Amino acid sequence: RLRLVGTTELQDPGPESKASDADTLAIIERVLAPLDDDWRAMFILIELEGVSPQEVADQLDVPRNTIYTRQKILRRRIAQALELAQRGRAS
Repeated sequence: RLRLVGTTELQDPGPESKASDADTLAIIERVLAPLDDDWRAMFILIELEGVSPQEVADQLDVPRNTIYTRQKILRRRIAQALELAQRGRAS
């Protein structure tokens, strides 16, 4: 399972917050599931592990701008999936 890194909790989150985090991670996993390994690795390394885009580009042997483009595409897909889920909960 994915785990968001770089977030700090000052107090114990309530059950609603834990459920919301779990829902968010499930949505992200669904967006990442059909992707090629390089795309998934790029997202996980940058967004979850905090590795720099340049380091990922070097590891995957692709131009840095390719990483930036993929990152933008994935962020947009995830934002759209989260928005759809939010609309579904609101109705």
